[in-house]
Amino acid sequence: MSGANINIVNSDEAKGKINELINFYKKKGNNPYFIEGGGHNELGTIGYIFAIKELKKQFDKINTIPNFIILSTGTGTTQAGLILGAKIFNYKINIICISVARKKERCIKEISEIIVKTENFLNIFNKDDSKNYPIFIYDNYIGNGYGWPSKDSIEAAKILLKNEGLLVDPVYNSKAIAGMLDLILKKKLYGNIIYLNTGGVPLLFTKKYQNIY
Repeated sequence: MSGANINIVNSDEAKGKINELINFYKKKGNNPYFIEGGGHNELGTIGYIFAIKELKKQFDKINTIPNFIILSTGTGTTQAGLILGAKIFNYKINIICISVARKKERCIKEISEIIVKTENFLNIFNKDDSKNYPIFIYDNYIGNGYGWPSKDSIEAAKILLKNEGLLVDPVYNSKAIAGMLDLILKKKLYGNIIYLNTGGVPLLFTKKYQNIY
C-alpha cells in the first residue's frame, strides 16, 4: 500500500544479495538499514536492557521482588538484553528461557556472542565478566521444531485463553507457556513469576495456524 519494494532471496545467498541491495539503494540516494533476523543485533539487545530498568522501577513502586522472568527464545537477543540489564542495574532476578527452535548449546553460544558485541558497542566490555553471565535455557519443549506447535503448547495456550482470557501465538509463546506450566508443576519455578510475552499473535490469522486452537 505504501509503495514499498520487496526483495526475496534464498537463505544460502542472503548475505551477498543483501549487501548488493544495500549498495544499490545507497547509490540511489537512500539510507538503508539492515535488521538481522529477530532483531539480533546490539540495538535489539539494548531495548531489553532498558526493559529491566522499567521492570525494576515498577516492582520497586509496589515494594515487590520478582523471582523469575520466563520468556521464549529464538535468536536469543531478548534474553541477552535482560541478562545485561540485570547486571547493569544490579537486579537480582532469575531469567529463564524456553527455546522454540534451537538446542541449548547453540542458544548459549548465540546469547554469549551478542552480549559481548553489545558490551563493546556500549564500551562496557570486560573480558572476565562476559564468561560469567548465568544463561538458563530449557530446550525440551521445542517439539518438532521452529514453526510447529506441539500438543503440549496447544493445550497450554487453550488453558491460558479459557482461564485468563489471554491469547498467545502458536509458535513462540505457546511453547514457552507450556514450559512454564510444566516447570511450575515440577516446583522448579516458584514465588513471583513474570511471563514476558514477546508477541506473535498475528500468526493466528494465517492459513497455516487458523485451525490449531
